[in-house]
Amino acid sequence: MNGNANQYINTADITYPYCQFSDSGMVLCTKTEGGEYRTNFELSIQIQ
Repeated sequence: MNGNANQYINTADITYPYCQFSDSGMVLCTKTEGGEYRTNFELSIQIQ
């Protein structure tokens, strides 16, 4: 998996309504190892 779950998804690939954009245009979502998309905010809560 080497870090793929931490990569931002492409802005052109947005089909997930809960994905938000930062001011710089980066998508604040990551793809989990299970293939699902979660917001970075959700992931940070799970990690803590």
